[in-house]
Amino acid sequence: MESTAWVSEYSPLHYRAKDTSPEQTRSRRSLSRNPSSDILFVDIDATPSCAKSGMFLEGLIYHELQPLETIDEAVGFATSHWTGQGSMLSCVFTLVASAMGAGCLSLPHMFSKTGIVCGLTLLACGALLAHASLVILMSCARYTQCRSFAELVSLSEAEPSDGRSGRNPLVDTVIMFYGMAAVLIYMMLIGDFFADIAKSPLFGYADIPRQHLILASLICVFPLSIPRNVTALRYISVLSTSVIVFLTIVVVAKMPSCALTKPAAEARVWEENGPVRTILQSFAMALFSFNAHTNAVPVAMALDQPRAARIWQVSLLSVLIEFVIYSTIATAGYLSFGGLTKQDFIRNYPPDDSWMLLVRCVYSVPVIFGVPINLSPAAASIQALAGRICSSKQQFRRQTSDPHPNSARSQCRRACIVGTVLLCSALLAICCEAFADVIGLFGACFGTAICLMWPLRVYRHVMRDLHSHLLSTAVTIGLTVASVLGVIAFLEQCLRVFHLS
Repeated sequence: MESTAWVSEYSPLHYRAKDTSPEQTRSRRSLSRNPSSDILFVDIDATPSCAKSGMFLEGLIYHELQPLETIDEAVGFATSHWTGQGSMLSCVFTLVASAMGAGCLSLPHMFSKTGIVCGLTLLACGALLAHASLVILMSCARYTQCRSFAELVSLSEAEPSDGRSGRNPLVDTVIMFYGMAAVLIYMMLIGDFFADIAKSPLFGYADIPRQHLILASLICVFPLSIPRNVTALRYISVLSTSVIVFLTIVVVAKMPSCALTKPAAEARVWEENGPVRTILQSFAMALFSFNAHTNAVPVAMALDQPRAARIWQVSLLSVLIEFVIYSTIATAGYLSFGGLTKQDFIRNYPPDDSWMLLVRCVYSVPVIFGVPINLSPAAASIQALAGRICSSKQQFRRQTSDPHPNSARSQCRRACIVGTVLLCSALLAICCEAFADVIGLFGACFGTAICLMWPLRVYRHVMRDLHSHLLSTAVTIGLTVASVLGVIAFLEQCLRVFHLS
């Protein structure tokens, strides 16, 4: 995923951004007149308090002052900015496909615990937090020339003598475990989906063990997980999102009949976990549903013409698409089954339902391809940790995750890493089926760190001084409060797991 080919083409900004020609001076003055989302509300005339903020400001100004699109591009004769690799559309759907998958299947169950109003509020909060943190990560990665998520988070640490941040092994470790957790959830869904498909009247194989189906899926997901470049799956990303839209349509269409045939509606109760515990777990699930942040850096690298407005639009469009689909699925699924909604609400439908059989078949596509999309950053972090062990700290500080990504040795190493992670995830998926509880637990742990805590640290060290006092205070307080809630949710769920065990 962490391809570094763009680095050689990305010339240093320290000289080109300081062009003092009259034309450049007028253009820069026009940028500073009215800070808006077009320049991420940055005050162009602000004085950076550190080298990192200065590099960010120079990068932003440089890209904003680049020549506008040609006439052909402006009138629509050139379509590469919308459909090609690095286009806005491919970047949006890469983020959407990274976030969607297991999360939306647990949302109707979440609504059955919180109710529609509270559930929609939690989803809206998750969407807002995801948008803010994605903009922070993508803009800081591109404008400070960071080549990985770990290197980006290292911007918030003490600056080394060479002026560049190295990779943080703790960040690589968290990304590694988070990616493995996401793969585990997808493998659990693979077992559930293919088991239900096998039991359907169309196939009639009711005796096929679930573990055999999970292990057999490795034949498909292993070769898909070998490529490094996530944008190579951009067309699959569009297909995956289309399949989830199809699921949404089917669930909405079947909602009236399911609502009429379900048992008498039960009043929503809190006695199982209490209102505070339920809301905390639901907040973690909502946060996990919007988490595409491990792919924020490669998407920012691949984005053509990375002006601030385009970064803002990519993040906003991806989050809005996710919010609309999540809200529709969660509401329709909850209204269909009420308090009887299962953790995987698709399992509420009978095996002989032909439409839901079709849904299970087509939904297996994003589930299958969700494995390589989410495994890519984890594999890159594992390689980075291996490189740190095999190399001296001073040498590795300036290295990317892999100095020779195209060598046979590097490709063999990646294949071994991918195979090991997939096998371990498959074995764990065989032993566990309650994936909604897993989503809440891992969402509270890794989701809080990746979506909230680290973007907050990056913002405080890079962007805060470039914003107005009111805006910087609002962003800092919002991400801080959300981080505290995420940590509390994780600790509460850990205590509950230990109590049950």
